[in-house]
Amino acid sequence: MSKETKHEHSESEEETIGPMPDMAAQPEKKKRKILVHEKLYLDNLPSAEFYEKSFMHRDLISHIVVAKSQFIITASVDGHVKFWKKMERGIEFVKHFRSHLGEITSVSVNYDGSLLATSGVDGVVKVFDVLNFDMIHMMDVSFRPLCVEWIHGPQDIFPVIAVSDSASPKIYVYDGKGNKEPLHQFERLHTKPVKLIKYNVKFDVVVSIDHAGIIEYWSGAKHDFSFPKCVKFESKLDTDLYDFVRYKTYPTGLAFSPDGSKFATISPDRKTGDPTGNGTGGESIWGGEFEDEFKPHLKHDRPYTISDDEDETHPNIDTPSLFRWRHQARVERMEEQRREKEEIENTKKKNSQKIAEVRQQIEQAKKDDSSISELEARLEMLLSEGEKLKKKEDELKQKEKVTPWNVDTISNPGFTKTVINKPGARKVEQLSEEEREKRMQIFIKENEKLLKEFGMLRKYDDSQRFLQEHPHLVCEDTANYLVIWCITLEMEDKQMLSQHVAHQCICMQYILELSKQLEVDPRSCVGTFFSKIQVAEPEYKKSFEDELSAFKERVKKRAKEKLEAALREDEEEEKKARLGPGGLDPVEVFESLPTTVRTHINALATRVRLSRGRRAFMPTQCRAGCPASETASHIIQHCILSHGGRVRRHDTIVNMLEIALQKKGYRVTKEQMFVGNRRRWKPDLVCSGLSGHFIIDAQVVGDNPSTTHWNNILQECFEKQDIPMLQEAIAKMPQEEAAYHMKRCIDSGLWLPDGGKKEAAETSETELVEGEEK
Repeated sequence: MSKETKHEHSESEEETIGPMPDMAAQPEKKKRKILVHEKLYLDNLPSAEFYEKSFMHRDLISHIVVAKSQFIITASVDGHVKFWKKMERGIEFVKHFRSHLGEITSVSVNYDGSLLATSGVDGVVKVFDVLNFDMIHMMDVSFRPLCVEWIHGPQDIFPVIAVSDSASPKIYVYDGKGNKEPLHQFERLHTKPVKLIKYNVKFDVVVSIDHAGIIEYWSGAKHDFSFPKCVKFESKLDTDLYDFVRYKTYPTGLAFSPDGSKFATISPDRKTGDPTGNGTGGESIWGGEFEDEFKPHLKHDRPYTISDDEDETHPNIDTPSLFRWRHQARVERMEEQRREKEEIENTKKKNSQKIAEVRQQIEQAKKDDSSISELEARLEMLLSEGEKLKKKEDELKQKEKVTPWNVDTISNPGFTKTVINKPGARKVEQLSEEEREKRMQIFIKENEKLLKEFGMLRKYDDSQRFLQEHPHLVCEDTANYLVIWCITLEMEDKQMLSQHVAHQCICMQYILELSKQLEVDPRSCVGTFFSKIQVAEPEYKKSFEDELSAFKERVKKRAKEKLEAALREDEEEEKKARLGPGGLDPVEVFESLPTTVRTHINALATRVRLSRGRRAFMPTQCRAGCPASETASHIIQHCILSHGGRVRRHDTIVNMLEIALQKKGYRVTKEQMFVGNRRRWKPDLVCSGLSGHFIIDAQVVGDNPSTTHWNNILQECFEKQDIPMLQEAIAKMPQEEAAYHMKRCIDSGLWLPDGGKKEAAETSETELVEGEEK
């Protein structure tokens, strides 16, 4: 064989050994995936330098919800929310919000697509108006929310929202447009944090699911958040709601059918579900097949059928009878083990008591120097018996430990407790009138400044914020104080201020009435009322305005009644204070005197005289329509009713006398002023002639001359307080008339016969006695 042949042969042998190292390192070429309709996609790619539309977030999208109002809302993990409007072709961007400072945990749209709620890791729940794409409310809750869901329907008064806590199994229910005070709270409905909440508006049923896979049903606010009555099962054991617990998973999504009678879920567990509908497996979107979970001869075709944990039986065997025998034998064995355990425990307890007694006897024997050998032997025997009992107890525990579980031992009820999440009845305090009045006085004394500050507020938002900062003011005592304040302001003629305080009073009364209807604490209704009154329907606002108008009228009527009562009370007190020694009222005596007498002593019942001490409540303008005050001087000399005719008659008489005297040769001076030591005179005519000088003063009177004469004399006596002059006048008057008038004047205190010496003496004596006592 030549060298070349050998060389070729060696090369062929080397080639059969395997590929070279550089060849082995080359990776295998992957098969190119063929995209269906690839050319169609490539033809529709945008060819411009810039995109015309961009349906994007800056970070990963975490939530997408579609509202019935034709809006699409998307949320990303960076806390951003975007609104999109569905158009005839495609969608159109509407608005962008930086909703939360961190990741968004949940997004929910209400039943009609008008409200949107979002929650984030920043502990804030925000509410958006979808139709106007604007944020309208924000609640800073005291926990980190995990899930939010609107749980109200078209018949509900308030938009109610449920929020779950990520660190506890609690669920809080809030007014979606109110404050952060919860309307209701579920504390023990779940045992794990609630991952998912969905509301069925068709049947007013809420479905909540926690991390353990437990599904709970409850109703909305109209049914006091109780277990719904529309479901057809009484216990969840009759349903498949425990399947998620069985597979140790929980749903991540839930949706109701259009008629509300069914719901579908999606879960991260591949085993949860039944694609074929008959429990025999099927294809999964995760790949592979479902393992068959049932055998053909294992059937659950009647109620209350359970699967035993023992071996399967052949179809020819009477399975129910076999299970009954096995169950009976198992129960008997369990009962025997229980009796054995109780017997060992009782024997062990008695042995411990005997050991304690023997040891006590040994201690006593040592003190008495007695023999203890028998007691020690007995103690040793008891200790040995205790060791045997402990050994039997350990063997029994080991036996129980290795005993397989069955339907009777797999679970034992620890305790049973029923919690009804229903608010208790409002407590009505049984207080007497005195206790209520005393409590109100203390309340006003402590909070009067705050009450007046609340009464002066004008805007609903300011009132709501003030009551939320001072929740103790939301009570009946505040409403009562505002009512009293309104009446007081009306009595002081401050009508505008009284009407403003009346508005605040009606607001407080509406809050109290709303709490009675809902049977909750009034403090929890503050946000509810102010949110409702600002967006209420016209009928509700009209009823509010009608109640306010009726209240203002009642305040005016009550203020008028109190003023009249106060006037009557003041008149009675004034009358009692001015009674004379004989028990007569001087005002009544003045009024009983003839008109001329009252006129001369300035005792006419004019408006100015009657309003003394009461000028704020009684008018003083002349009743005849004159712009001046109604005084005696005005009536006699200026009033258009009394002055005109009297003055014309007076002036006519004076002119006639002046002409007649001048014809007789007298020099006549008209209305000349004469000034004396104590008074002034201004007679009508002063005449001078050959026969002498004389004065003429014309008078127009309505009473008879004799009465006028005596009235003038009495007036002068009262003005001068001249006793001799009074005695002389009384002596000249008719006896009966003089006695009658003087007795009434003395009894009423208008005239003091002794000059007031008796009263002065009594006053001095009283002051002396008081000084000695001091």
